[in-house]
Amino acid sequence: MSRLTRLGIARAPKDSITFVLQGMLNLWSYDYSDPLNSLRARSTQLQNACDDLLSKYSAHLAEDLHGLRQSLPQPTRENPFPSADDLAAVRDLEKYIRDIEALRVKIRSGSIPPTEMVKWRDGDNRLFFAELEAMDQDLMAAVTKVTEETLPEIVKLVDNREAKVQEYFVH
Repeated sequence: MSRLTRLGIARAPKDSITFVLQGMLNLWSYDYSDPLNSLRARSTQLQNACDDLLSKYSAHLAEDLHGLRQSLPQPTRENPFPSADDLAAVRDLEKYIRDIEALRVKIRSGSIPPTEMVKWRDGDNRLFFAELEAMDQDLMAAVTKVTEETLPEIVKLVDNREAKVQEYFVH
C-alpha cells in the first residue's frame, strides 16, 4: 500500500500535481546551503547557453540558405528549372536547420530538478549530482562542435540526460 493510500488520498495519475503531492508527503526537502543543490541554476545556465549558441548557429545557417537560394540560376526559356543537385542542396540545408531548431526545443524543454524538491532517497545525492553535472558538461562540449554528423549524437546525449533526471525523480 502506498503512502498516499494510507493517508486516505486516492492515487492519481502521474501528473505534476501528483508529483508535487508525493514529494510533500515523502518529505522531500531542499537545502539551500548545500552547493550541490545549485544544480538547477547550473542546468538553467547550460540550457540558456546551448540555446544561445544554437540560435546563432541557426541564424548563420539561415543566411547561408538565403545565399544559396540567391545563387540558383534564374529560369530561362531553354532551362526553366534549376538543377536537381541545387534543389537537393537547398532541401538538405532546410532540413538541417529544422533539425537544429528541434534540438533547441529539446534542450530548452529538458527537465531540471525543482528548486524546492530534492529526493533524499539514499540520504546522499552526490552521485546523482556528479553524474548530471558530467552530462551537462558533455552536452555543452558537444553543442559547441555541432555538425550534420554529430547532431544525432547530441540528440542522444540530451535524451540520456532526460532519462537520468526522470529515473531519479519519478522512481
